[in-house]
Amino acid sequence: MAEKRAMDLSRTWLRASAATFAAGFAVLGWLAYRIGVDHPPIPERVVTEEGRALFGAEDVLAGQ
Repeated sequence: MAEKRAMDLSRTWLRASAATFAAGFAVLGWLAYRIGVDHPPIPERVVTEEGRALFGAEDVLAGQ
Protein backbone atom coordinates (compact mmCIF):
# COMPACT_ATOMS: atom_id res chain seq x y z
CA MET A 1 0.00 0.00 0.00
CA ALA A 2 1.18 3.50 -0.76
CA GLU A 3 2.00 5.78 2.14
CA LYS A 4 -0.02 8.97 2.56
CA ARG A 5 1.97 12.19 2.48
CA ALA A 6 1.20 15.10 4.77
CA MET A 7 -0.32 18.05 2.95
CA ASP A 8 2.11 20.91 2.63
CA LEU A 9 0.57 24.36 2.93
CA SER A 10 2.52 27.55 2.65
CA ARG A 11 2.25 30.19 5.33
CA THR A 12 1.06 32.68 2.72
CA TRP A 13 -1.91 30.45 1.85
CA LEU A 14 -2.83 30.06 5.52
CA ARG A 15 -2.55 33.81 6.17
CA ALA A 16 -4.65 34.61 3.09
CA SER A 17 -7.30 32.12 4.24
CA ALA A 18 -7.36 33.56 7.75
CA ALA A 19 -7.60 37.12 6.38
CA THR A 20 -10.48 36.13 4.08
CA PHE A 21 -12.26 34.41 6.96
CA ALA A 22 -11.83 37.44 9.24
CA ALA A 23 -12.92 39.89 6.53
CA GLY A 24 -16.00 37.80 5.76
CA PHE A 25 -17.12 37.75 9.37
CA ALA A 26 -16.38 41.47 9.72
CA VAL A 27 -18.71 42.17 6.78
CA LEU A 28 -21.39 39.88 8.25
CA GLY A 29 -21.11 41.66 11.60
CA TRP A 30 -21.38 45.07 9.96
CA LEU A 31 -24.46 43.98 7.98
CA ALA A 32 -26.10 42.59 11.12
CA TYR A 33 -25.48 45.92 12.86
CA ARG A 34 -26.93 47.89 9.94
CA ILE A 35 -30.05 45.67 9.87
CA GLY A 36 -30.61 46.37 13.55
CA VAL A 37 -30.15 50.13 13.15
CA ASP A 38 -31.92 50.73 9.83
CA HIS A 39 -35.48 49.59 10.25
CA PRO A 40 -38.34 50.37 7.87
CA PRO A 41 -40.38 53.49 8.53
CA ILE A 42 -43.56 53.05 10.55
CA PRO A 43 -46.42 55.26 9.35
CA GLU A 44 -48.27 57.36 11.92
CA ARG A 45 -51.56 56.22 10.43
CA VAL A 46 -52.93 54.51 7.34
CA VAL A 47 -56.11 55.90 5.84
CA THR A 48 -58.56 54.81 3.16
CA GLU A 49 -59.28 56.85 0.05
CA GLU A 50 -62.17 58.46 1.92
CA GLY A 51 -59.85 59.56 4.73
CA ARG A 52 -61.03 57.06 7.34
CA ALA A 53 -58.19 55.74 9.53
CA LEU A 54 -57.54 52.02 9.18
CA PHE A 55 -54.78 51.65 11.77
CA GLY A 56 -52.04 53.68 13.43
CA ALA A 57 -48.44 53.32 14.54
CA GLU A 58 -49.48 51.72 17.83
CA ASP A 59 -51.24 48.93 15.92
CA VAL A 60 -48.15 48.31 13.80
CA LEU A 61 -45.87 48.17 16.83
CA ALA A 62 -48.31 45.89 18.69
CA GLY A 63 -48.37 43.50 15.74
CA GLN A 64 -44.60 43.08 15.53
